[in-house]
Amino acid sequence: MKELKRRQGQQCIRFEDEEGKIHVECRQCKEVKPEDSDFFYKQKTTKSGLRSTCKTCCDEYHMNRYENEEGFKEKLNDNARIWREDNIDRVREKGRERYKKRVEESPELVRSENRKNQQRWKEKHPAGIYKITCIENSRVYIGQSKSISSRWISHKSSLNCKKGKTNALLQEDWDRFGETKFKFEVVKFLPKDRAILLKEEAREIYKVFRSGIATYNAMITSEQRKLLQENK
Repeated sequence: MKELKRRQGQQCIRFEDEEGKIHVECRQCKEVKPEDSDFFYKQKTTKSGLRSTCKTCCDEYHMNRYENEEGFKEKLNDNARIWREDNIDRVREKGRERYKKRVEESPELVRSENRKNQQRWKEKHPAGIYKITCIENSRVYIGQSKSISSRWISHKSSLNCKKGKTNALLQEDWDRFGETKFKFEVVKFLPKDRAILLKEEAREIYKVFRSGIATYNAMITSEQRKLLQENK
């Protein structure tokens, strides 16, 4: 391997092997490595388009700064956050590409992870009784959920889907008036206990019945009726 003549402004020693391939001596560790992006990070300001320090040395240098230099970690995180905010479309597109690739490689694993993530997300949100009101005719729907936030998302998904399973009267008004004519409200927060939620939902439905307000709820379930009788 012969050493090449230095170019103007060149900071590192370059070599050429018998096959004509170019190698570079890292300025830090002095190891000779092939001049390509597998061993050197890209840098637009150099003639070769690569850094003069190899990836291994760069990583060690920046990891030491990241762990030991005061304020360096926060500065990097702030720069990364600003970049993501300025390139949000690019970030989302890359995320979709990575997700699509993972689904193609291991669909069962992705579905399992999605179920676990969804369950963790639901556990973070409170349970309780909610009310959906049609602004056009004041008709209400009373419901209960262990995760109120996800329940409203689920309702909208079913109502906007042609084959979604939902309340027939609610679906009819949803199709007639549109999503913007419906209001979602939390009536009360409750523990994540099925029996408590069902019992309180039944009480709220009866309260609406007695007030004379038109409802989408036709009746309470036999399980709810039993819970109310046990509570008397």
